[in-house]
Amino acid sequence: MFDILLLTHELDAFSCHECRMFPFIHRLEERLGYQVFVILHTTSTGIDLLVYNARVRESSL
Repeated sequence: MFDILLLTHELDAFSCHECRMFPFIHRLEERLGYQVFVILHTTSTGIDLLVYNARVRESSL
């Protein structure tokens, strides 16, 4: 369920102008800016999920 919510968020994040948190993206052509934003956003979210899962596993041992 969480994966579906995350994917939905990623799909609409650019249209909601979340790219403004990356100052260099707004200077790019729209399609390239979208691609760069999605790569950065999904990578950072993925790292957050990996760290969270590692901490949950450590605490359950």
